[in-house]
Amino acid sequence: IVNDRSFNLNIAEKLQQSFKQGVSIIPKTPLMDAVKNLSKIKQISPIEYPIEIQKDSSYSFNISNSDYRDIYYFTNLNLPYRGDVYLVFKSPQNTFISPTSHRRNKKIQFLKTGVFFIEGFFGSVMTDAMPKGIYDVGILQKNNSQFIYLPTKYQITN
Repeated sequence: IVNDRSFNLNIAEKLQQSFKQGVSIIPKTPLMDAVKNLSKIKQISPIEYPIEIQKDSSYSFNISNSDYRDIYYFTNLNLPYRGDVYLVFKSPQNTFISPTSHRRNKKIQFLKTGVFFIEGFFGSVMTDAMPKGIYDVGILQKNNSQFIYLPTKYQITN
């Protein structure tokens, strides 16, 4: 988790728990509080920020009895750069989050404008650790110390 002060704490206990459960367990942070309270966070209309979603079902290995699931790639070209952006995957039973990367300005534009990050984000998610099902996709953006939640019309199935 980028820019979250508590991430650098000693997380040995959480790592051990993560390995046992096969998924990442994040220490109590403002991010986790936000994820648990999505309905109470300021929401913005999802129509303004379309996400291109590409599904990759190909794989080059075959392990017997494996439960290989799809990888999804996400791209947005117009979400204003205001802080960290996370993708939220929500089903009736589970909520998962995944960090994204900000789009960078081209070198010449960076030298002209001094602006390093531009609008939009990109990221990928491997769904192996997510129980099978349909997940609503949302955007959670950290703006200074506040979170903004952008529910979307998009879904993924694994």
